[in-house]
Amino acid sequence: MKRKWLMSIPVLMATLLLSGCGSTSKGKEVTAQFHIDKINVQVTQFHEPAIEYHSKEELSTMVESLVLTKLADKGMLSDAPGMDTITINIDYTRRFVGDATPIPSDSLGYPEFNFNVQRAGDEPTKPLINRNNLVYKGSFAQNLQVIAGALRDKSVENDFVEAIASTVVNDIEELN
Repeated sequence: MKRKWLMSIPVLMATLLLSGCGSTSKGKEVTAQFHIDKINVQVTQFHEPAIEYHSKEELSTMVESLVLTKLADKGMLSDAPGMDTITINIDYTRRFVGDATPIPSDSLGYPEFNFNVQRAGDEPTKPLINRNNLVYKGSFAQNLQVIAGALRDKSVENDFVEAIASTVVNDIEELN
């Protein structure tokens, strides 16, 4: 009798653990559709290249318009009353090969970015989404071009902007 009782303890513990793991909750949901209050895009770089790339203003506008377009395409934007209002803050760091060294190159490296999404009225210290230290990762061929210092055209940044906008929109979509 005592042995059966001892054998039931692991079964009871496993049941309690599994039932605890099965209940999850998202504390930070927004309405399925929402209004965008503002999209702030801050572009920084550690080196001024001689090659002409997109200006910081152009890059900021590209990111902002692509995020809005992708959100609209997914039917996530609305001006209806009762919808949440959100602000999106994106920090885009344009990187160059060797820009952290005394001899930087004018060739583009992969950008780094951070972003957060705030609901209007919420405390700035409690964002809905807060993603930091993200780095664009290209294909194997593009990796070779970065190593060789061959990314020297501003059209390459279009891929970077597309990836950043997609990341932001996909994370917002996962809120619901």
